[in-house]
Amino acid sequence: MSIDHLEDQSGATVELPPAERRALVVGLALHERGRTAARHHDYPLALVLFLEADRQLSECRSSILKSVDNWAVLQLDVAWSYLCLRSLPHAGDAAARLARAEAAFKDSYGEDHARLIALKGSAANERVLLMRMYLLQGIVCYHQNKRSEARALLAKAETELNALRVDEESVLTLMELGWSRAAARAGLRAAAGHVDTAHHYLADRRAQRDRARDAHRNERQRRLLGVCEDGSQINLQLVEALVGMGYPRGLAICALRNSNNHVAEAVRLIQEQPEL
Repeated sequence: MSIDHLEDQSGATVELPPAERRALVVGLALHERGRTAARHHDYPLALVLFLEADRQLSECRSSILKSVDNWAVLQLDVAWSYLCLRSLPHAGDAAARLARAEAAFKDSYGEDHARLIALKGSAANERVLLMRMYLLQGIVCYHQNKRSEARALLAKAETELNALRVDEESVLTLMELGWSRAAARAGLRAAAGHVDTAHHYLADRRAQRDRARDAHRNERQRRLLGVCEDGSQINLQLVEALVGMGYPRGLAICALRNSNNHVAEAVRLIQEQPEL
C-alpha cells in the first residue's frame, strides 16, 4: 500500500515526510483490517488492530490528523469495540476518545459542517458518523450514571437517524435510472428525499469524479512525455494534434521535444528527418 499524496477535506495536498507517511500508511492499513474483523464480529482482534492503528497514527502531526476524518472514525471504532465487548472498565477511555472524535470532526468538517458543505454540497452522508458518535456517547454516559446527558445524546442520535431515513420507492426509482442502491440512498440523503434533486446531485458528483480522473490521467501522461530541449513540458495537446494529422505518436513527441513545442517546426522535422 502506498500514498502518493494526502488531501484534506478542502482538496488541498498535505505533504508528508517519510516517517509520517509510513506511520500513516501502516495506521490506515491496520484500521481497515480492524474494520474487516469487526464486520466478522471478531471484536477482540478488531480492538487490538484499532489500538495499534491509533498508536501508529499518533506518530503523525496533529495538524495532519485534524485535516482528515480517518482518525476520528478510528476513535468511534475503538469505542464501538469496547461496547461490543461489554468492557465497562474502559468507559472512561471510550468517553475520552469520543470527545476527541467530536473535536476532530469539527476540525475536519468545519463549524456546522460549513467546510464539508462547501466542498461536497451536502453533509448528509457524514451524518451517519455523527449518529454513531451521539449513540456511543449516550451509551457511555448511561453506564457512567449520567442519565440526563445520556437521554439528550440518544435523542440527538435518534434525530440524526430519522434524517438519514429514505423512502424505498424513491430508492427504486433512482435504481431504475441506473444508480446503485448505495448511491441512490446517498443521493436521497443529500437531497432531503427529492428524487430529481438526488439524480442531479449524483450525476454532478459522477461528473466531478470523471473530471478529476481525466485530469489525473492527463497529468500522468504529461509527466511521461518528458520535457523539451529548453526544459519546458512537452505539450500533450500538441502531441494529440500531430497524431490527429496522421503522424506516429512517438515521432510527434520527438519532434515537439526537439522543436520546443513549435508545431510548424515539428512538422518540418518530421518531414525532413523521419528517422527522429
